[in-house]
Amino acid sequence: MARKAKRLCVERGLYRAGDVWWACVTPKGQRVARWLRLGDVGIHEARRLRDEFGHKLNAGQAPPRVRQLTVRDVQESWLAHLDELEAAGELRSRTVASYKDGVRLHFTTTFGSRQLRSITPDDLVDWHERQRRSGAAAWSIRARWMGIRGLFGYAARIGLIATNPCDLLVRRERPKPGKPKQRYLTAEEMTALLQNASGEGSLVVPLLLFSGLRASEALGLIWSEIDFAEQVIRVRHQMSRKGQRTPVKTDAGRRDVILMDELARCLRKRRLASRFSVGDDLVLGNGIGKTLGYTRLLKAFDNATEASGLCGVTPHTCRHTFASILIDQGATVEFVSDQLGHATTKTTWDIYVHLFRRREHAATARQELNAAFGPMLRAVGHEGETQ
Repeated sequence: MARKAKRLCVERGLYRAGDVWWACVTPKGQRVARWLRLGDVGIHEARRLRDEFGHKLNAGQAPPRVRQLTVRDVQESWLAHLDELEAAGELRSRTVASYKDGVRLHFTTTFGSRQLRSITPDDLVDWHERQRRSGAAAWSIRARWMGIRGLFGYAARIGLIATNPCDLLVRRERPKPGKPKQRYLTAEEMTALLQNASGEGSLVVPLLLFSGLRASEALGLIWSEIDFAEQVIRVRHQMSRKGQRTPVKTDAGRRDVILMDELARCLRKRRLASRFSVGDDLVLGNGIGKTLGYTRLLKAFDNATEASGLCGVTPHTCRHTFASILIDQGATVEFVSDQLGHATTKTTWDIYVHLFRRREHAATARQELNAAFGPMLRAVGHEGETQ
């Protein structure tokens, strides 16, 4: 890297570093000089700008001196901004938590003391390489990257830096989204999970498994949103990580999910046994009518999976399984998308394309096999002798 040109004094208060002029003025009554970069201009323009700078300083019109902000300094301001967005309902609590963890645990630990303006695209490429060498999954790196990109985007938006260095990386240098593993439960695994669900899990497991609800949506469900007459679950709200019941974020998220008879029976049984069973009470509530909470929901679910001897199974696995059941039963991509609350059918197709194609190919192959070889089998007796 080339060394920066040294500033050389040309005359009182005027310096030059290569082709760039600098003004140096000590305000009246002060002992610390102030510098101003004048740029690549002629000497007469440099003198005029120096005199103007000195006049503004002595008149108190120049901006106050500010110390160079570090990444950690800006992080604190940005985290407070995220809290404001969450409170306003513009960001989900889970998204905010992901952004915060990505920056605090995986970026400022290394770059926190660096001046914000000193972070270059090369630094970010190096960070990405270190993340990959650490063995982190692609989707984990991507999630951390989104937090870092948000931090620098915020800094650029409020004028602390000219541009977001994350935007200067070429496509191959940026963390890729990766492809999360999709786990689908077999009929045997579903049976084992249901049989080993106890306590709070006796409702948590079947509700997640046969409705496709997200955990946040299941926790935000109240009894009046279960329409036993129409046999649908009306998804309208979700539970935040802070225990606040809020409307779902998108129009697609507002949906009516089919309610199978046996799941309705389980829900009625729970309602009759609960002390909190009026319309505004939570379906998944605790002993005092408050939200069961993510921690207890996951604990109940994990207890069932552990007792069943299942590995790699999460509440979201139930959502994938519900989708796979619908697809296997012949549901269209539009219907599956509507049941899951996806914003577009493209999202549904991209996630479950292999299931849709497998069903389509299986049906086609079955028809062709029947047409081509059905007569052959009909002409052969049970013991393989031609009739």
